[in-house]
Amino acid sequence: MVRKYGIISELHGINIKAVPATLELLKSKGVDALICNGDLFGERSGYNPQEYFATVLEVAGRSGLEAYIMPGSHETVLTFETVLKHFSKKYGNIVNTFENPRVDCNGHHLVFLPGSDWRAGEAKEHGYSLEATNQSGIYQNEGGLLRVINMNDLKKLVSDPDKTIVFSHIPKKFDSPETGVDMAHFFQGRVYHLDAEDMSQWTFTEMSVIPGSVRKEAIEKQHRTKVFGLADSEDYILSEAIKIIQKEDVERWQVFVEKKENRGNENLGKIYYELGVRKNITGHFHESAGRATDVMGNIITPWTFSSELFYNASCLDRLMIGILTVNDEKVAYENINLQDYLK
Repeated sequence: MVRKYGIISELHGINIKAVPATLELLKSKGVDALICNGDLFGERSGYNPQEYFATVLEVAGRSGLEAYIMPGSHETVLTFETVLKHFSKKYGNIVNTFENPRVDCNGHHLVFLPGSDWRAGEAKEHGYSLEATNQSGIYQNEGGLLRVINMNDLKKLVSDPDKTIVFSHIPKKFDSPETGVDMAHFFQGRVYHLDAEDMSQWTFTEMSVIPGSVRKEAIEKQHRTKVFGLADSEDYILSEAIKIIQKEDVERWQVFVEKKENRGNENLGKIYYELGVRKNITGHFHESAGRATDVMGNIITPWTFSSELFYNASCLDRLMIGILTVNDEKVAYENINLQDYLK
């Protein structure tokens, strides 16, 4: 049985008027269901997150499409689950993936793995933590709730890996920045300091991440520190950081380092290997939206049916979405650039 899934994620406050137009486009292309794969809040553009998310679900509900809803790196537990509960009752086509972590279709299984190993803003403490240590469940912490999703729960959900498609916000880690669906371009905020275990050695602690789309000069101006480029070696960065520390007569100093590297999750890759999972649809890394490979990182071209596919399907705030076509145990994908359609 052939079935088509439209995939959206990484909304981040894109003009809300783009959402109904996007869903209408997906319907015109014959999709049977919709996957909302995380980062569905609108905080970046100053929207109220609850109102923005509610509007997204209202549009999804009215579309009539079976719509599977998952949180990613920016959703907070109380807001996300309150709004989702309301709209899943209002519209029968809105599916809560916490209540339905596996859906069996004719010839394939959809498995949902919500959450993220990296979270932003309030979601750091009150969001959805995808990890391999703590038991899944909702935990009370200072000022709110944290929901833990243990990625080992996949072992209870995957019974036939050849027929399984895992939808997760984050991908496994790949080896090649040139092809991997987990390539990130960013500025890494590093605080350099002496190693507490060996005071004769310098080390650094990663403190923050700034998207690579931000201009180097803007970071230097805002943080009043040095920013290093892709061509700067680790030895050079360290020596320059030490010079600043000595000049300022302080114990530590923050600099920013431009990076392009694979940032997927290693534990998730091990679990996929153990279970034999070879189809995974993700988002999270904006720079890699539209990329698709096999399990080894070899490029798979659009509209090519394959028995394995690792696909970064969408970054809506870059006007990129995707369609996954499933035909029994094989899948193919199509990238859509909304700039070709939205006027």
